[in-house]
Amino acid sequence: MMTKKKDKEFVTPRFAYPRIPQDILFAIGGFHNGIPSDVIEAYDVRANRWSVVEGFDSIGRRAHHGTAVVGFDIYVIGGEEGSKDLRSCLCFNAVKKTCREVAPMHECRSKLMVAVLRGAVYAMGAEAEGKNQRSAERYDPKANQWSWIAPMNKGRRGASAAVLNGT
Repeated sequence: MMTKKKDKEFVTPRFAYPRIPQDILFAIGGFHNGIPSDVIEAYDVRANRWSVVEGFDSIGRRAHHGTAVVGFDIYVIGGEEGSKDLRSCLCFNAVKKTCREVAPMHECRSKLMVAVLRGAVYAMGAEAEGKNQRSAERYDPKANQWSWIAPMNKGRRGASAAVLNGT
């Protein structure tokens, strides 16, 4: 950020920029001491510190799940609780600190890939019943509904998915 005053430039120092509340990272569930966890932690980038998010209904113990962000809603998708693969989907609102169950996926998915494209959440591949899955589905948050999409060419699990410039 720069301002001019009589042919002199003044650069605003970074510490004087306004705080951006989006500078928060969330760590949700996973394993703790070999057991799936129900803890949500938040990392404040500017303060360089972690804190446990409290004051909401639990997401349940989950590991190997996917997460997707649409607005201030964080979707916690599938995963496993112990040795049981899940198809359930929870929605944690980071502002209101509320958690609610939304429509479940058609298929149980653990170690799945998740991405958001144009406001829709995509769940792809996974491990289910010990096998790599090719199937994929799309969640419409406005309709609270999952629908099948074309399967991937090869089954896979534990991979990543990303969206870049709307693709």
